[in-house]
Amino acid sequence: VFVGPPGSGKGTYAKHCAPLLGVPHISTGDIIREEIERGSSVGARAQALVAAGHLLPDELVSDILFASLARQSGNSGEMTPL
Repeated sequence: VFVGPPGSGKGTYAKHCAPLLGVPHISTGDIIREEIERGSSVGARAQALVAAGHLLPDELVSDILFASLARQSGNSGEMTPL
Protein backbone atom coordinates (compact mmCIF):
# COMPACT_ATOMS: atom_id res chain seq x y z
CA VAL A 1 0.00 0.00 0.00
CA PHE A 2 1.39 3.37 -1.03
CA VAL A 3 0.06 6.45 0.76
CA GLY A 4 0.80 10.05 -0.08
CA PRO A 5 -0.64 13.28 -1.40
CA PRO A 6 -1.88 13.63 -4.98
CA GLY A 7 0.96 13.71 -7.50
CA SER A 8 3.55 12.22 -5.17
CA GLY A 9 4.22 9.18 -7.37
CA LYS A 10 2.19 6.48 -5.59
CA GLY A 11 0.85 5.06 -8.84
CA THR A 12 4.22 5.20 -10.56
CA TYR A 13 5.92 3.31 -7.74
CA ALA A 14 3.08 0.80 -7.54
CA LYS A 15 3.21 0.05 -11.28
CA HIS A 16 6.95 -0.62 -11.06
CA CYS A 17 6.85 -2.61 -7.80
CA ALA A 18 3.83 -4.81 -8.57
CA PRO A 19 5.54 -7.07 -11.13
CA LEU A 20 8.70 -7.27 -9.03
CA LEU A 21 6.70 -8.41 -6.01
CA GLY A 22 4.29 -10.60 -7.99
CA VAL A 23 1.22 -8.73 -6.78
CA PRO A 24 -1.53 -6.94 -8.70
CA HIS A 25 -1.55 -3.17 -9.06
CA ILE A 26 -4.94 -1.99 -7.78
CA SER A 27 -5.75 1.72 -8.04
CA THR A 28 -8.98 2.72 -6.32
CA GLY A 29 -8.96 5.99 -8.27
CA ASP A 30 -8.82 4.12 -11.60
CA ILE A 31 -11.52 1.69 -10.46
CA ILE A 32 -13.83 4.53 -9.34
CA ARG A 33 -13.36 6.37 -12.66
CA GLU A 34 -14.15 3.14 -14.55
CA GLU A 35 -17.31 2.62 -12.48
CA ILE A 36 -18.43 6.17 -13.22
CA GLU A 37 -17.82 5.58 -16.94
CA ARG A 38 -19.82 2.32 -16.79
CA GLY A 39 -22.81 4.37 -15.66
CA SER A 40 -23.80 1.93 -12.93
CA SER A 41 -26.00 3.02 -10.03
CA VAL A 42 -23.01 3.04 -7.67
CA GLY A 43 -21.01 4.93 -10.31
CA ALA A 44 -23.78 7.53 -10.53
CA ARG A 45 -23.69 7.97 -6.74
CA ALA A 46 -19.92 8.46 -6.92
CA GLN A 47 -20.24 10.91 -9.81
CA ALA A 48 -22.78 13.03 -7.92
CA LEU A 49 -20.47 13.28 -4.91
CA VAL A 50 -17.39 14.03 -7.04
CA ALA A 51 -19.27 16.69 -9.03
CA ALA A 52 -20.29 18.34 -5.76
CA GLY A 53 -16.65 18.37 -4.63
CA HIS A 54 -17.10 15.80 -1.87
CA LEU A 55 -14.88 12.88 -0.93
CA LEU A 56 -16.43 9.45 -1.37
CA PRO A 57 -17.42 7.71 1.86
CA ASP A 58 -15.40 4.61 2.75
CA GLU A 59 -18.46 2.38 2.38
CA LEU A 60 -19.05 3.52 -1.21
CA VAL A 61 -15.37 3.05 -2.11
CA SER A 62 -15.47 -0.45 -0.57
CA ASP A 63 -18.63 -1.33 -2.52
CA ILE A 64 -17.06 -0.18 -5.79
CA LEU A 65 -13.77 -1.96 -5.08
CA PHE A 66 -15.38 -5.28 -4.09
CA ALA A 67 -17.70 -5.21 -7.12
CA SER A 68 -14.77 -4.55 -9.45
CA LEU A 69 -12.64 -7.31 -7.94
CA ALA A 70 -15.59 -9.73 -8.13
CA ARG A 71 -16.10 -8.92 -11.84
CA GLN A 72 -12.39 -9.43 -12.56
CA SER A 73 -12.33 -12.78 -10.74
CA GLY A 74 -15.57 -14.00 -12.29
CA ASN A 75 -17.06 -14.26 -8.79
CA SER A 76 -20.76 -13.52 -8.27
CA GLY A 77 -19.79 -10.72 -5.91
CA GLU A 78 -20.00 -12.70 -2.71
CA MET A 79 -17.03 -12.37 -0.46
CA THR A 80 -15.63 -15.69 0.67
CA PRO A 81 -13.94 -15.97 4.05
CA LEU A 82 -10.19 -16.54 4.11
